[in-house]
Amino acid sequence: MPVRPLRLSVRRILRNLFLCFSMMLACCCLNAQVTFSASQLVFPDTVQGATSPPQSIVVTNNSASPVLLFSPSFNAGGFGMTQWDCPFQAPIGTGGALAAGAGCTIQIKFTPYGIGLENATLSIYVTDQASNFVNQPSVMLSGTGLQPPASADLRTELDGAFPNPVQEGSTVTLQVGTVNLGPDPATNAVLSLAIPGGYTLVSCYNASTLAPCDSGGASSSITVPSLPAFASVAMTAVIKVPPNVATQTGAAGPVLTPMAYTVSGTAATGDPVAGNNTVSGSIAIIGPSSVVLSTTSLDFGAQVENQFFAAPKSFTITSGGPSPLIIGSAGLSGISIQGVQQEFTHGSDSDCPSNGGTLPVGSSCTITVNVVPRDDGLRSATLSITDSALDSPQKVSLSAFGHPLSVGPLSLSFPI
Repeated sequence: MPVRPLRLSVRRILRNLFLCFSMMLACCCLNAQVTFSASQLVFPDTVQGATSPPQSIVVTNNSASPVLLFSPSFNAGGFGMTQWDCPFQAPIGTGGALAAGAGCTIQIKFTPYGIGLENATLSIYVTDQASNFVNQPSVMLSGTGLQPPASADLRTELDGAFPNPVQEGSTVTLQVGTVNLGPDPATNAVLSLAIPGGYTLVSCYNASTLAPCDSGGASSSITVPSLPAFASVAMTAVIKVPPNVATQTGAAGPVLTPMAYTVSGTAATGDPVAGNNTVSGSIAIIGPSSVVLSTTSLDFGAQVENQFFAAPKSFTITSGGPSPLIIGSAGLSGISIQGVQQEFTHGSDSDCPSNGGTLPVGSSCTITVNVVPRDDGLRSATLSITDSALDSPQKVSLSAFGHPLSVGPLSLSFPI
């Protein structure tokens, strides 16, 4: 008999607990006067740092009275609002009220700050118009951040062209390069040079390693399997200018068409700033220089060895045009060159420019040569002058015959 009341008591306790739970649930439902249209928003996988398409959620006032919406907030990063038409009170008192039975829309974006799953909660604080708390609806947000694809910003540069301007029929040396500004290595990076038709690639090599360009130097491109971030590759290419460059109209009349060329840097890795990996340049083309020598040989005849008796001899260089003559240097070669004991010398009385100096078209200059034979017999040498003419260097043959000093017979005989 004592067991039965205990069973009844347990039943009463369970029933009372259920009634309490039902009342609490009813209270919660009654207080949930403002709701979201969804309890959770799941965003598509998005690359770290990028932004997903926005998703919309509706806020509804289910009560019979207007309410005020305050402080929409996220409890974690990675999510944000893009647009909304809800009358939020920010600052307080400026947003108006959400009418009874009305709804408004919020658009939410996902911008992952890391790699992997990211979660956050958006909540809104709701009061009535007398500032009494009503409820605080919330929606769970989730999305996954993906590893960004590798990227390498290649920046191409023109480092110089020598000479510029360049003459028809001669050669010009181009120095170009590309640098990887990162953040990742550039896979299969290619530095390439495009030149106009009619121009010929004479040589090409990697200025960083001195290795020939692609195809054993026959191609004006350099391929690097992996170019590290902040590393660079440089190219030096020698280009032959054709002898018959076309003309175009210039400000002062017809001029030779400049040599236009393009340099580009590409890679299999994505380039986040593609606008700086191609650059173009041009080189002015001028007519060739020509030179006229007054003679191609100087003969000093017989001269006493080791004596400065010989009178100097000179010859002239004339710039024949159509471009000014650029004179580089003059040097001697031949059997008479004996260290510092050179038999032929030049320069002390010369007025020709040197080391890149320019001789205007139609102008002349003089080079003077001296000789001091150091031995008996024929003495010879060649004076070579480098210049901008297509037949450079110019050569002048030098010769003299050395003999010992004669003091005459040791005795004299007179007739009786």
